[in-house]
Amino acid sequence: MRKLITSLLLTIVTISYSQFKKGEGIAIRFSKEVIATYKIYETPLRINQVASQKEIDYSTYEGLIQSFFSASNRKWAISEYLDGRTKIVRDKEHFEAVKKNDTSKNYIQIETVYEYNYNGRNMAFLKYSFIMEKIPFPIIGVISIEKVKDRWYISDLLNQEYMISIFSNFEPIVLLELLKGESKDDFIKDLIKRTRGKNKGLDFEKLANIFRGWYKTKNEESLYKVKDKRLIVEGYNYPKAKLRQTPEVFKIKTEQDFILEKSFFSEYLSSDNKLVSNEKTKKRYEGKPEFNLIDKDITTLISKFTFEDDNNTYSIIKYSRNNINKAILYKKDSNGYVEINDRFTNWVSLFENIKPQLLYDLYENNKLIELKREVLDKNKVLNLDKLALVIKENRSSLAKYLDE
Repeated sequence: MRKLITSLLLTIVTISYSQFKKGEGIAIRFSKEVIATYKIYETPLRINQVASQKEIDYSTYEGLIQSFFSASNRKWAISEYLDGRTKIVRDKEHFEAVKKNDTSKNYIQIETVYEYNYNGRNMAFLKYSFIMEKIPFPIIGVISIEKVKDRWYISDLLNQEYMISIFSNFEPIVLLELLKGESKDDFIKDLIKRTRGKNKGLDFEKLANIFRGWYKTKNEESLYKVKDKRLIVEGYNYPKAKLRQTPEVFKIKTEQDFILEKSFFSEYLSSDNKLVSNEKTKKRYEGKPEFNLIDKDITTLISKFTFEDDNNTYSIIKYSRNNINKAILYKKDSNGYVEINDRFTNWVSLFENIKPQLLYDLYENNKLIELKREVLDKNKVLNLDKLALVIKENRSSLAKYLDE
């Protein structure tokens, strides 16, 4: 039984990144507005184990969870993952335990589902718990899933561990109040104010940071107010799951942190960074963002940051003309690259102001250890929004990295 529970809970893949060096890609974390659907089951939805994969309806998340609980061989288990190369912890011992389950007394229940869209991908976090005959308390878990071509799969995005932590630890009703921005409880009202994002919705990263802070300071009172009571109160009376339950559904606006899946920063070589208005230059940069910067005045190219978001390719180019440094954002479309002024404005301002050396030293210079702690996570993923804020607040101490 212990083996069965452990292997079913271990579904998160931890990914690490190498250090950023000149000429390499760079992992960037950024905040993005999300329109989500939050489903909460007042009475949990009971999902029973089945004996055959043929009984599973993968067009519903209920079906995927049923498969997750019922898979009795490796081939069946692997088929649940969008990436078939995923290494799973479920082994022969686990599958034998599944086959011996008393299906009348052991089941899985669905409690909440948070569905959202990211770059055209239909994703969800699903909170569930195992009810096991020989264990006097439910085993709570959260799984990241994705729907592709009318079928749900287990599928992770990078840098979403903090979301898993929030959904698994928070009382569903408390999380609903935070998502809606409404509560009658003064403590939750204050927490709502402290966790609003730029779009006035819940900023999950802010909430995660506050939650982590309570753990570090052992703030048991605050933790008790928000945590799923089953995690802290022995024998807590939780509604018993039933078949064919319908959830309450809420449309929610939030902010989540994601990682740019494709991003690249580079400097232009000093021997090849001059844009001169002639046919040779125009031919060389035809169809590239640099083409838009060709001018009668000589333009010196300094750096370029290219990334993809919402299936679009963007480039921020820093350049100098008439001894004035500027940065500009271009978006690729069917006609080439067009200038964009209403998106990623803080990034444009950041690259306009910093010298390229700052990004390299963030990874390679141990003298910037305090700055690293603020803007780099444990996997060396850079938070560009936080870097822009820190530079704004510490211009004097970082002056050597800035173009004034």
